[in-house]
Amino acid sequence: MAITVTTFMATLAGLSITGVTEKATPPQQINVADLPVGYPRLPTSGAGMISFGGNDGLRSVSCDYVILIQPIPLNRNSTNHAAAATAMDNLHSALVTEMAANQQIDSWTMHMDVEGVGEIEYWSVIATIDASE
Repeated sequence: MAITVTTFMATLAGLSITGVTEKATPPQQINVADLPVGYPRLPTSGAGMISFGGNDGLRSVSCDYVILIQPIPLNRNSTNHAAAATAMDNLHSALVTEMAANQQIDSWTMHMDVEGVGEIEYWSVIATIDASE
């Protein structure tokens, strides 16, 4: 099945991640009561040529999925680290489930970082998810 940016974005926006409020697009503001909040960023896409005859190679798409944990000003480091680890485990489980059903997701990596929304920075989990045809 051919992968498109549109279908990949819909797949990520439709993930069911335990304990995470999913958004289809990056939010402009966050209600703290909704945290943790997850959403896909805009992806990158590419393909290589597989022959000199001009045939297209396999298309690939990569996208960061962001999970906002808590605003940094709340200063709850140990709590945020524990919440980030739980969010990583839950995102991993959701991606394994999606990979089994979809068979286009190839791999992912995750790390804890800081993500700004509006004027507020949040403790965050950033997952780079790669897919191909």
